[in-house]
Amino acid sequence: MHIADVTNYVQENSALDREALKRGTSVYLVDRVIPMLPKRLSNGICSLNAGVDRLSLSCIMEIDEAGNIIGHRLAETVIRVTRRMSYTEVNRILTVMRSEAGTPETEADKIEIEQEYGELVEQFLLMKELSDILRDKRRQRGAVDFDFPESKITLAPNGRPIEIKPYERNEATKLIEDFMLA
Repeated sequence: MHIADVTNYVQENSALDREALKRGTSVYLVDRVIPMLPKRLSNGICSLNAGVDRLSLSCIMEIDEAGNIIGHRLAETVIRVTRRMSYTEVNRILTVMRSEAGTPETEADKIEIEQEYGELVEQFLLMKELSDILRDKRRQRGAVDFDFPESKITLAPNGRPIEIKPYERNEATKLIEDFMLA
């Protein structure tokens, strides 16, 4: 897991640090985000954007086939994100590529995904396999499942809600949650 290393850009006890401490976190509203840091930092140099080197803090774990963490280290690293992905894109890759062979449309979708995402497909499938192992291990230990229903709210241009519908957690969101918990 990697997270942007903001400490290289925000000095301790600076005015920016004190303001971020007061805010505590970014606030996610229905139609926008109020970032803890100024947008130029949070969406710029402190964001793990694709194709650019970024300073980060990394937790590098060694996990065996049974989902046991047998080693780890925390490190200050420089990473270059290969490709920025959305939960929707990753979920589509996992759903389509793990589906049984079937219709010509399914097979066409698999070919399209292989062409578009190349070697990332196998990495996502391995990540999904590990995610399932980690989640099952937590379940066996009696972990509480906080999979509560969430809602997606659609706003009209004037900012008024016009639709509220269920938001389903998908395989991609679960995968990230499993890795963050590890």
